[in-house]
This record gives sequence, C-alpha cells and structure tokens, in this order.
Amino acid sequence: MVTPPETSAQGAAHGAPSPSELATQVAQQLINLIAQEQRRRDPQEISYTDFAALQLPIFTTTTDPLDADDWLRIIEYKFSLLPRLSEQQKARFATQCLHGPSGARCASFLAMQPIGHQVTWDEFRAAFWAHYLPPSLIELKQREFRALQQGNMSVLEYMQAFIRLSQYSPKDVNTDPRRAARLLGGFDPTLLTHLGRCYDSFIELVDVAIDMEQRLRQAHEDQQRKRLASTPPSSPSQRPRVEHQSPPPVYYLEEPPQQEQRSGTQQPMSSCSASPRPPASVPLSKPSAGSPCLTCRKAGHSSRTCRTLQKTPGSVPTNEEKNSAPKLGQLQYSQIEQVPESETVLAGTFLVNEHPTIVLFDSGASFTFVSKEYALKHGYELTELKQKYRITAAGSSISTNHIVRDLRLQVGRESLFISPLVLPRLGIDVILGMEWLKQHNAMIDVGSRTVQLRSSSGTDVVIHIPLHKHVSHTVNVAEAQTEAQAIAKIPVACDYPGVFPEEFPGLPPDRDVEFRIDLVPSTAPVSKRPYRMAPDELKKLKTQLQEQLNKGFIRPSSSPLTNAPAFFMYLMNSVFMNELDKFVVVFIDDILVYSKNEKEHEEHLRIVLSRLREHKLYAKFSKCAFWLKEVAFLGHILSAKGVAIDPSKVEDVLNYITKPFDVYCDASGSGLGCVLMQEGRVIAYASSQLRKHEVNYPTHDLELLAVVYALKKWRHYLLGNTCHIYTDHKSLKYIFTKPELNMRQRRWLELIKDYDLEVHYHPGKANVVADALSRKAHCNFIEARPTVRVVCCEIGEIEMPTVLEAELYNLVLEPAIKDQIIAAQKQDKGMSHIRDEIKDKKKACFKLDEEGILWFKNRLVVPKDMELRKKILDEAHNSMFTMHLGSNKMYQDLKQKFWWTRMKKEIAKYVSECDVCQRVKGDHLKPAGLPRTQKGYDSIWVIVDRFTKSAQFIPVKTTYRAKQYAELYISRIVSLHGVPQTITSDRGSLFVSRFWEQLQTALGTNLIHSSAYHPQTSGQVERVNQILEDMLRVCALTYSTKWDECLPLAEFAYNNSYQKSLEMAPFEALYGRRCIIPLNWSEPGERVTFGPDLVTQAEEQVKFIHDNLKRAQSRQKSYSDKRRRPLVFEKDDHVFLRVSPMKGVHRFRVKGKLAPRYIGPFKITEQCGPVAYRLELPPHLAAVHDVFHVSQLKKCLRVPEEVIDTS
Repeated sequence: MVTPPETSAQGAAHGAPSPSELATQVAQQLINLIAQEQRRRDPQEISYTDFAALQLPIFTTTTDPLDADDWLRIIEYKFSLLPRLSEQQKARFATQCLHGPSGARCASFLAMQPIGHQVTWDEFRAAFWAHYLPPSLIELKQREFRALQQGNMSVLEYMQAFIRLSQYSPKDVNTDPRRAARLLGGFDPTLLTHLGRCYDSFIELVDVAIDMEQRLRQAHEDQQRKRLASTPPSSPSQRPRVEHQSPPPVYYLEEPPQQEQRSGTQQPMSSCSASPRPPASVPLSKPSAGSPCLTCRKAGHSSRTCRTLQKTPGSVPTNEEKNSAPKLGQLQYSQIEQVPESETVLAGTFLVNEHPTIVLFDSGASFTFVSKEYALKHGYELTELKQKYRITAAGSSISTNHIVRDLRLQVGRESLFISPLVLPRLGIDVILGMEWLKQHNAMIDVGSRTVQLRSSSGTDVVIHIPLHKHVSHTVNVAEAQTEAQAIAKIPVACDYPGVFPEEFPGLPPDRDVEFRIDLVPSTAPVSKRPYRMAPDELKKLKTQLQEQLNKGFIRPSSSPLTNAPAFFMYLMNSVFMNELDKFVVVFIDDILVYSKNEKEHEEHLRIVLSRLREHKLYAKFSKCAFWLKEVAFLGHILSAKGVAIDPSKVEDVLNYITKPFDVYCDASGSGLGCVLMQEGRVIAYASSQLRKHEVNYPTHDLELLAVVYALKKWRHYLLGNTCHIYTDHKSLKYIFTKPELNMRQRRWLELIKDYDLEVHYHPGKANVVADALSRKAHCNFIEARPTVRVVCCEIGEIEMPTVLEAELYNLVLEPAIKDQIIAAQKQDKGMSHIRDEIKDKKKACFKLDEEGILWFKNRLVVPKDMELRKKILDEAHNSMFTMHLGSNKMYQDLKQKFWWTRMKKEIAKYVSECDVCQRVKGDHLKPAGLPRTQKGYDSIWVIVDRFTKSAQFIPVKTTYRAKQYAELYISRIVSLHGVPQTITSDRGSLFVSRFWEQLQTALGTNLIHSSAYHPQTSGQVERVNQILEDMLRVCALTYSTKWDECLPLAEFAYNNSYQKSLEMAPFEALYGRRCIIPLNWSEPGERVTFGPDLVTQAEEQVKFIHDNLKRAQSRQKSYSDKRRRPLVFEKDDHVFLRVSPMKGVHRFRVKGKLAPRYIGPFKITEQCGPVAYRLELPPHLAAVHDVFHVSQLKKCLRVPEEVIDTS
C-alpha cells in the first residue's frame, strides 16, 4: 500500500467540477513547463584559477562569535576582488571553505532547500549569522560591554577588550567623543583620578592612559625599593607601619532573620578562611572617680559629659562651614599599643577602597578618624577644611583641618561610606566613632563580640569579630623586618619586593582560570596517562600543536577539573606558557628556573618575577632559594653535572635486605623438575617435558639443563640476588672448573655467569620433590598406584598437598571419525594429487605429518566422500550437544577441525534442507500486498486533508508512472479542493522523484518528506491505513465482495464518522453539515430510490462499516507495508502452512509457546490468484478451508522422506 501525501487545502470547489479533459490539458501544460525548466542551463561560472586566487580562509568552528564575524568579513573582502561573481557563486564558494562541524551544519542547511534552488549570498550570510551570532548572544555581549571595567587588567588589555566588545554595540560608540567617554568611565579609580579631565579623542585618551599607568607603576616600584633598602629605626614610634598589612581576622557575616537578604552589587568579602589574627583590643574602661576630665581637667565627670564640650554635629563638617572657631573632639586611643588586650574592645581588618585596613569600633570617639600616613600611602585625596578641629587623646591635644571624603568600607556584601578626619601620628588606620555608629544605627554587643550595622539600603549586617592578641602581631612585625632585610641582600629579588609580601595585600584578582567544582559535571575529564618524551620530541610536538591550534583544528580543552591543584597547575601553565621547558619548570606551586650562566640566570629571574608581579601571584620568601648550584626537585638532584637521583629518596631501596634463594633441580628420562624456596618455604614449582632432541642428551647435560631451565624460569627472582643450586648430580659442582666443555655447555655457562649462584650436591633420596616433578608424565589415563604412597608421604612432610588416588581424562577427537577420514584420504585421488604438489612445494598451505595425514594449516582435510561429510554434518547439527544450530555457527565450529572445498556452501544447504529447522524456525520476509482485483488494482493511494481529516481512497496499480499519478492528482484532488499549501509524505520513489517535486513547485506547493525509518512523521496517514485495512477485511468477510468495490463505501463511511480531534465528522467539517444516509432520512421532500434491493444493501453495508469504524480506530497495532516481498509458488510445489491462523487446531503434540510455527509440508494443487493458493490437506484437516494467502505459506526446500503426523 503506497503511503500518501497529505493535503492541507480545504475543499474549494463547491460548484460544478471541471471536465476531465480540461484537467488533463492543465496537467500536460505543467509537465511541459517543468521539462523546459530542466533544459535551462546555468549561467557561465568563473574558472577554478580565479577561485584559487582568492585564497579563502578555512572555517571549522569557534567558541568566540567574533571569530565567525571576522571570517565573514574576510570572505566579503575577498569576493569584492572579483566583481563578476554572482550571488549564487559567492554562496557556493563560501560553503567550500566550511570544514568540520561548520561544514556539517552547512550541508544540513543546503539539504533543507527546495530542489533546484540555488542559495544566494544574502541567504547564506543570514543563516550563518543566525547560527553563530543569534540576537540573544548579541544582547548578552552588549550587556557585557556596558558593564566592562578595567579591574586588574592593564590599559592595553582593557583597550583590547573594549575594542573587541564594542563591535556588538556600535550605537554606544558611534562617535569619537562617546567612545572616549565610555572608555574613560571604565578605568581604575586610581588611574581615573590622575587622568582628571575629559577627552574628545579616543587615541589621545589611550596614549595618556598608557603613559600615566607606566608612571604610576614606576613610582610605586621606586617607593617600595626605597622603603625596603632603608635601615629600620630603633625607636618604636618611628618604625614603619608594617603592621598595617596584617591580614584580617575571620569574619562570619549573617543576615538577621527578620530582614530579607538583599544582594549588593559588590563582591562578598573574602574572609571565610582562617588567617593570622591582628592585634586584639581591650575594653573601654570606665573612668575612675578620681580621674580628671580630659577636656576641662576637672574631676567628677568624664569628657563625654563635660559641659564645656561643644555639641558635635551629626555629620562631618564641610568646607562651606562659616564658623571659624575650632571644634572639640575626643579620641580614646591614638596608638595601637595603647589599645588594651581585652574581649570588650572590637578591632579587626576590613577592606577600605579595596585596601586591607585595621579598623577600631570606638564608641568613646566623637568622630571618625583616619591616619595621615595611611591616607598618603594609598593616595587618598586630603580636602582642607576652613574650620579646625581640636581632638584630645590620652591627655594630649591634636589639631586637624583635613578630611578624606567618601571612602568605601566593605562590610560583607554591603558598601558603607565614611568621611574621616585626618590625624597625624595616629597608630590605628581607621577609627569609627560615635558620629558614624549613630548614623548606621550600630548595636555593639561586647559579650558576643558582634556589631550590627544598618546600611543605606536598609539591610542589617551582623559582624562577628574573633578575639586576637598583640603577641602574634608583634612576631609578624619582627619577621617582616627580617625578611625585608634578607630580600634586600639578594640580587634581582631585591628589585621585586612586591612578589614576596609577608601577608597578602588583599583579595585575589579575577583571573581567566577560576577554581570551581561542578556538582553535576556536564563533561567527563579526559583521563589518559601522559608519556614521557625527549626534549627534541617535545619541541616537535609543541610546534605541531601550535600549527593545528592556529588552523582551528584543535582548541584548549574545556573539560572540568576535579580539584584545586589541577586548577592551580592550569593557571601556572598559562602564566609561564612561553617559558615552559625553556628555562622554567613548574609543578603545582614549585617553580624551577635553570640557566647556563649567571648573566643568563639574572635575565631569566627577572622574567619569572615580572610574570608573577604582572599576574599578582606571590611567593613566600622563607620557602624560596636563589642562585643555587644544586637543587633537589621532584626526587632528583639537578646540577651542572646533569640530573641524578636524590639519594634520600632511594636510601631505603639501596639498603633493602634480600634473602638468598634455594633452587632444587632434577632431571629424568622424561622431563625436568625444579622447586624455588626461601628460608625453607616453597615459593614456586616448575616442570617441563623433554623435547625429542633433548631425550638424547647425556646425563650430565640433562642435569645441567634442569639448572638452566630453573634460571630462565625464575629470572625475575634470581637475577641480582644470591641463590644456591641443589642437584643430585655431584659432578655439576665442578662445572666452573671443568677444563673441556662442549659447545652446548659453553653456551649454557654464558647464561649462568649472569647469576650470583653456588652449586651444591644434594643426595637423590633427599631430593624427592624435584625428582617427582621431573617424572610427571602426560597420558590419556593415569592411576596412582599404592607403590607411590611412600613418595606422597615424603612430599606431605614438606607441607605440599598430595593426592593419593586420582583419575585424569583428556577429551580428544573420536577415533572412528578420524580413522575414516584417514582411510578416505588414502583412497581419494584428489588427495594424492595434493601430496605430489606438496613435495614440489607448490601448496604452501597444505602439509603432511609424520603419519602421512594431510592437513590444511591446522585443520584435517576431508576428502570428497559425501557419506562421510554427511556423517560429520549430522554429528555437528542433529546431536544433543548442538541442538540444530544455524549455518554460520555450525560453520565456525566445524572449521576449527575440518576443511574441504565449498565447505560453507554445503553447510548452508544442509541447514536449509533440515526438516526440523524448517518446522521450528521462522522466516524473516516482508508480508505480501493486496490481492490483485479483476481491474488490475493492487494498491491504494490514501490522501488525507490535515485540516478537515477528510480522506480519499484512490485504487492504483504498482505499474503506474509519475504521469498517471499526476493526472489522478489533478483530476481527483486539485479539481475538487484546489492546490494544497504543503504535502507531507514518506520517501517513496514517486514522492522523491524530480518530476513530482518540480510539479509541486510549479503549483506552489511545499513538499515535506518524512525522515528515513520514521513513519511517525506521517502518522496520521499510517493510522488511516490501519483503519482502512480493517474496514476492507470486514467487507470481504461479511459481504464477500472485492475490495475495490468496497472502497467508495469505505471512503464514505470514514468521512461521515465522528472524529474526536474535530468533535465532528470530516464531511461536516468540509461541507458544513452532516451527510444524509438512508438510515436517517428525515428531511421533507420527495424520497426517490432506484430499487429497494440497492437501498437495502447500501444501508446495511454503511451501517455495518460505521459500527466497526470505532472498534478499528481503537487498535494500536501498526500495519506497515515495508516488510512485504514477492513470493510465487508453482503447481505441485510443497509448502509449509503457518499454524497461527488455525485457532483451535491441535498442534503437533506440543501446546503453548513451544509448538511448531509451521505444519506440513502440503502440496499445491491450484493457484487461485497472484497471492492465493489451494493446498491438498490431509483428512483430519477437512474442516479447514483449503485456500490460503501467500503470507501464510513457507516454501519447502526439500520434501522429507518421513512426514511427521500432525494429527
């Protein structure tokens, strides 16, 4: 049955249909137009020389969309060199440059185009952009460009990233001033402060920024060098404030449960891991009753409640204040040494403008203060105030009129801003006073050491500050000074002090390699052991990899790594990529720099330290060593002499104590026996039979052969260790001093001299184990006699398991078959001819053994004796050990032992003619098609409207050409319903032909083909096929009519039945009302019929089909016509009959699943049609109809002599 196309056009012809002659003329005109279109020639193309001269680049795939855009721009520029290129030729040339994954996508894109359609350059470019640069990706890149900041990048790196991302957002940089303003807004705040004014020229801004960055870097390096080179003063008050670089303590940030957590724009504070603790603070002790006020110097009150103290404003005063009188303020601690060690004082290290800063929460201070030295060190701008402030601290007064505005204090995810007053000689970096604490609703709990603050956004943040001591801070200061002095004395390293900080200066920068562990990894990491390579091979491999990387054949792996060391190793390899294996070797956190001389080494050190400083990687100075002549690295000692093993690593191996081995050897007339022992315990046994030439050895050589056999057998044990050889042949003790030796003994002595051994005499009665092993025989049957019980008891004394009685069997080829084959070989003339050719060395694959038996390689040659071959085949197929295997399995088993010409063909013929196999095994052929009617129809063309579900069943012949189908299509479909928009069909030869596709193209219909081996694509038609098949079966069995006569009524019943998906009948969906049938004539008017018999027969058939339609639609079994095959029988042929349709018939003595699939064979007496045959059935099947469809029959290849009785 031919799978149909589906139409999507609703019926449009409500008037009178067009005449068939007019439809035929229209179809003929369309066919002529299609033929003319096929004869039209393509325009002239350019030559291959012009195409090769373009030198178009190859594109495979990419992860960066800009690479695809760059390739497209290059292609367009190349095409502009040849102005006579057409748009179609440009597209074809571009597709030739797509290889790999992109080539596969291009092939898929071209396959989706209509037949004969040539893709233009605009279509190709649009498809290419849609795949590699979709709108969502462009929008993502635009957001990335607008959020771009310099961060840790240099000016050049920032500019390159800016230019690369700006291509996605051209509107933001369409003018030079806007481009410069956007670049300026993303600069680092420190660099932005020095740049100052706005710039109208982008190039000018880049030049000024690069120059300013270089000046700032040089000034910072000079300052660091001068600070480290200077001698530290002895006065504690003049010591450099190295303690300011103390790392922060551990902070645990949490949100109060009453407040909803809000995410800020800043990154969270990286303080979740333990770090050295800064100096601890001490509680704010209450002033004693006798202590005077620090403001008015009078007793009885504190400075906080002093009446002479002026009211402090709610915020830090500005320059616009008009009051010139100095305002008073209070400070409780001015030096870190003055802060007592107590659990009630809260002090720790926070990030202020991304700089680690010691911050003290002091409720006794009036304002917020910052150290002048700290402010100048970090380049903060000091703003001068018109009014001075006088601050009293520890009995002294300090005046100031400077302020630092808008410093950003990072507290967890929130950023709080402070504007502290600048105090000189302040030993603490920042002091947060009462004014700032009140502004942020601070709640200080000294018991739990927590501070709760409220940010400007209303979020409450709770800070836990652990207790820390001054002692650890003091130790850190001393070590820092010692390391600073040590670094200053080392050449080259003294120029890079920033690489060896005592503590980390802050959070690590954002890097290309970020550590992560995927909880659900999408890609399994590559697990392959790397092979060691010589330097020349490694250099060649790097060159080849770089070439393939440049061509786009390979790319860096993006597989996830499983742990931090792997990520760090990847980071270090990327940092030192250009120096690896040249003068740098990196293993996780170990960096080895090697050079030929000191001058070269100085240059290499500067490169390595510059790379570390550039990527903000730091080294611990106490773990570094410089200017070494010899270094231990990964278990080796590296020096000018070369690479040597580290003695400390192999000390245990070298001092390993080995125990001597004892080997007992013996030889007999049939074999050799050996025992390997150590400290009286058995390690291994060994024995071997003597070869034919070894049987003739003299006794002296046989005993020496046993020794040589043991040395070869246990070479991995004995070589390099002391061993003692025990033998019952006493003359072997003097083998090393024997004056005359034969050639065999000399050859063996060359082997023995490699071992450290001593030969000892062992009496034969005591050497029972080796003697028993040497006398072990191999035969078909062995019985242990009682005379060997004494030997077994002696073997048991050395804890060796023994068996007193045993029987050993060996399964060999049956002598009867082999003897018959050997006898047949001698009588066969063909075998004698092969023997003659073997003697002339013409048959290399044949050979004769000592007994004169002919072999083909290792297989016994079976002569041309049909009875003998049948006996072999019967044994290999019909026995209980084979169970009627197939021809392939049977051939593979027999070819291991036997060989004859055309062996596989004879086995296949034997299995196919086996009577039992024909009854039990099923066939795997396609089912037959519809029976041929009197009019010659044998197929049905089913066409279903996708919208109204209406179907048309057109009887056709398999011999129809495309022209007949086109005429039926015009007359039955187009003339009644119009031209459909789309047609969905399978990949039949008709529907994929060029004629059919060009016909539909001319009519304006789009063709859609189902994918290979996927009938679900046109599942609607497949379902209609199932229903139609059931309806035709019902008509044939109930009314005994031909299926082509029932086809119109089946079409009428299907179109007039209710469809669940439409909730109406297809006829009603097509014409707007239900069709009237004789069963329910109810409309007024005259009812005219043409004979009562016709009306009665039509009414009964339509009603019966309508009732069975719903039952047919509920079935889910798929009826497919893809597994049908032509099968023709002749008269007097014997066939087997399928048992499955014969329900209720007694089956071959076995019921259920193990019943045979076929019975018979039966003789064909008559052919009733192309697919129906009449069989000669036995008397016990007389009740069964003797005409069967061809699908129920199976050909009998050989009629058996005895037919099994199925009654």
